[in-house]
Amino acid sequence: MVKKVAENSLFEILKIITPGDKILVVLIVVIGIASLFAISRLKQPGDRVIIEVNGQELQRLDLESSQEITVTGPIGNTRIKIDHSTVQVVSSDCPEKICVKTGKIRHAGEIIVCVPNKVVVKIIGKTEHQFDVITQ
Repeated sequence: MVKKVAENSLFEILKIITPGDKILVVLIVVIGIASLFAISRLKQPGDRVIIEVNGQELQRLDLESSQEITVTGPIGNTRIKIDHSTVQVVSSDCPEKICVKTGKIRHAGEIIVCVPNKVVVKIIGKTEHQFDVITQ
């Protein structure tokens, strides 16, 4: 009985939808997918990596280098690996390991944060922007 009522209401909804509505839905989906591709293509490649612990900048490194760095935060060590123009947190003494699960980052503006250990790894481009947004 319940299934039959659900089927009837679905057919009623489909009767109400006009061809113009269907075209509008398809256009919105196509524009959404195209926007995702455009945004990913417009990302600026990273140039340098900034490593901060407890709000203090520790190191500013070239993203093209290949190295592993271990930094000590309030709850323990966080190991950071820079390789092939990417950076990632390999291990950390934090409980949830969200920073490790973030994976590799490579574009300017991307960051990895280990909140419990107060470690921030961020990538900047050739031109470092001081402001996110300017309003008038």
